[in-house]
Amino acid sequence: MENLCKVVNTECYCIQEPVDDDMLKAFFTFYPNRIAFVKDGDEKVTGIISYADFLRGKGVINRNFKKIFLHKDYLLEVNRFFDKTKYNSIPVFDEKGRLVECYYRNRLDAEPGYKWLDISNIQLARLMEAKGYRKIKVCMLGALSEKIYTYFKYYESYFDTVEKISWNDALETKDDEVLIVNEETKTYLTIPLYSFCRLQIELEYALLLNRCKAKGIKLYVVSIPTSYNIWNITEEEKERVNARIYGDKKWSHYLENREQYAELLQQVLSIGEDKKEFIDECLNISSVIRKNHLYYMQDIAGKHFNVINGNRVTKGVPEKIKNHIYLSGNSFVYGPLVDDENTIASLLQEKINQFFGDVVYEVVNEGICGMGIYESIKRLNQDPLKEGDMIILFIDEKIEKEILEQIKIKIYHLEDIFNTLDRSRIKSYFLESPTHLNAFGYQLCADYLLKMFQEDYDNSWKEKCIIDDTFIYEKNVYEDGLDKELENYLEEFKGMYRKGKEGGCNGAIVMNCNPLTYGHKYLIEYAASQVECLYIFVVQEDKSEIPFEERFEMVRACTAQNPNIVVLPSGQYVISAFTFPDYFTKEMFKPEMTLDTSKDVIIFGKYIAPALNIKVRFAGEEPTDIVTAQYNDSMGRILPQYGIQFVEIPRLEKRGIGIISAKKVREAIKNGDWEQVKELVPETTYRILKKREIEIQS
Repeated sequence: MENLCKVVNTECYCIQEPVDDDMLKAFFTFYPNRIAFVKDGDEKVTGIISYADFLRGKGVINRNFKKIFLHKDYLLEVNRFFDKTKYNSIPVFDEKGRLVECYYRNRLDAEPGYKWLDISNIQLARLMEAKGYRKIKVCMLGALSEKIYTYFKYYESYFDTVEKISWNDALETKDDEVLIVNEETKTYLTIPLYSFCRLQIELEYALLLNRCKAKGIKLYVVSIPTSYNIWNITEEEKERVNARIYGDKKWSHYLENREQYAELLQQVLSIGEDKKEFIDECLNISSVIRKNHLYYMQDIAGKHFNVINGNRVTKGVPEKIKNHIYLSGNSFVYGPLVDDENTIASLLQEKINQFFGDVVYEVVNEGICGMGIYESIKRLNQDPLKEGDMIILFIDEKIEKEILEQIKIKIYHLEDIFNTLDRSRIKSYFLESPTHLNAFGYQLCADYLLKMFQEDYDNSWKEKCIIDDTFIYEKNVYEDGLDKELENYLEEFKGMYRKGKEGGCNGAIVMNCNPLTYGHKYLIEYAASQVECLYIFVVQEDKSEIPFEERFEMVRACTAQNPNIVVLPSGQYVISAFTFPDYFTKEMFKPEMTLDTSKDVIIFGKYIAPALNIKVRFAGEEPTDIVTAQYNDSMGRILPQYGIQFVEIPRLEKRGIGIISAKKVREAIKNGDWEQVKELVPETTYRILKKREIEIQS
């Protein structure tokens, strides 16, 4: 049972037919790994909708779904089901067909945001150690508590003790101990208490601040106007705010009833002649999607609202760009009630173009509707940040302000603008929450941000950013000596995978294989023919469309007949979110950008290659992918310094198709063109892909 997560029927998400698309969208925004149960008028479950169903088309109902009925040994049947299949959920019904509960495969990444709990991530343990906590107590409040306990036990060497306790024993917690719980609680304020939420936010903040400090990137933290910090509002506005807080009348309520609220909408939104078209686009705001463990807005195209590559379009961006200003936060940044020209990003872009002159910036709108600050910072940590960039992080939660105050980061307060307005002359600048501004409100915000830049323009960022970064990996860790985690990693490799002879010529390839194609097969066969033993590192980071387990199996199946090939997982030191995070956000890069890919190459050349006696590193030429092309360039420059030859092999081409790539395969699968897939991948890969497609559809 420890590998399962149970959800009782009262907590299962059920929806009546006909399916309400908006309710379904809201559910999957926050629970993409769960399923929605569809009921008829008699409360009988008639089908289910998975996240995959939802992405294929709203309202797609699976009528022929897997289920288990209650009996004496039904839990054994549940366990066998997950052992023998790759499904992630199975509902349980009583003898009358009524829903009793639902079991989910209890994966470490099953819930959004808990990916850091993977025991290959040491940074959290280092953070807690740096804070001086020598004894870890895990309060056993639910299923996630066991995962937290397992995590800290794995890194027990960083602490004096790691133990489980019940909530009744919480009062025994002392000053040098920390109590970890599943969620924020206010029961005992005197206890050094850490919740899941706070740990995650604090860790991501620390990583972001370190990255900014290392690259000289300016980070501004700005508190946004909310219903809780704006007091200068009229009685009419107060009624709308209360209607939102207590009656859940969101901005969409006023737009859906446009005739009833015509005067208000005209006043707040200043809608012109195309009022109906504008409101229709507002109501069809793009969905939030999850990709590579990050959240983005789904791409849309319209007259007033456009989203490209997950970001709301910013108007007025110069043709030649030197640096970027990233605006990160929730719907305040996105701007659900204004067109592209009047978002805070577009209005700021106009002012930036005038103020900075020769330094050409693009303002990037990374607003994610409905998302918490944790997801925003996670995404910033994966952005291709470089020296000269700036970040404006918009926050609205008390816990975030507390964390920032602890690490001495100045917070700018946008709410001060609106609390000092002369309301006798200014009409409403928001609809139902000060977070959702109109064009006038965003213009005031853009003016404030420009003034903030002007005041800070000549200050040194590195002197302002003071944090304890001893728990974060830096490049000098590898220059001065081996970290103990890296030592363990290398010992494991030498013990399990070392196959080549001492003094022999061993080679290596690092592959993502998303999925494995004839191009990969060609590269593997050529490399294997040039060395005594070829090690193939399959990228283990699960940030691709195809999970690591399936990609790993594709490589093993393709190389099963080659006795001199060893297939192994890359771990956390070969093309991972730690060594090369930019690899997993390729679509965000532009041709003029320059990346620092040296960290991953140095670790490979200095430590990993000697452990396996690797003398040659192979890679395919990369004519189109700028990230991989710059990575190849780094290998060509750096690896020879460690006595490793770098060999770049021309890409395989096929008549009528051109260069064979994994991207072409993914596009063919998306289009349902399985004949095209057959031409691009080996039979072993094709079988795995077809099996995957069948499982997703079922």
